[in-house]
Parts: sequence; structure tokens; C-alpha cells
Amino acid sequence: MARELGLQKSTFSKHVKQLVDKGLVERFRRSDNRKDIVLKPSEKGRIQDRERSRIIFQAAWREPFTLLEKLSDEDLAVLEEFMKKMVADLEPENNKVLEFFKLL
Repeated sequence: MARELGLQKSTFSKHVKQLVDKGLVERFRRSDNRKDIVLKPSEKGRIQDRERSRIIFQAAWREPFTLLEKLSDEDLAVLEEFMKKMVADLEPENNKVLEFFKLL
């Protein structure tokens, strides 16, 4: 997991320990392989995540979505085409964004 996040193992372990110490994450060892560690959010961690997500949504997304609701269907179609072209020009490793637009 550290490699996927682009972190040194020691840095990742330090952050996991901090999250465990704060009661935000629970750490388990698999019974069939004691070296593998399973991390999952604790109830406290899930509550904090929901609250932070709500705050971030309100701070960052509420106004843009309110503005989008005021656009005509024609304006939304133009915006959608622009965004698809913009995403298509991104680096190939960013194709997850393009996959999102395919879902719409």
C-alpha cells in the first residue's frame, strides 16, 4: 500500500500508527499470514470521515453545483464536451477521470 501511495514504508507505518493511536483506524493481522496487515476504519474514523466529507463538499462543491443547476441544457452540453476534450488531453495515467465521464 505504501508503494501505491508513493510513500516510504517507514513513513506509511508512522502515519498508520498515528491513525491507530487516535482510534481512527483498526489494524488486524490475518490469521493465515501473520505478515499481512489489514487496515480498516474504526467507527470513530468513519464518523470523522463523513463529517470531513460534508464540510469539504459544502466548502468546495456546493456553489459550483448551484451554478450548474442554473445552466440551460445547451450550456451543459457545451461544458460536457469541453470537459471530455480536456480530459482526453491528460496523461494516460490520469484516465480514471475519463472513465468517470464514460459513466455519466
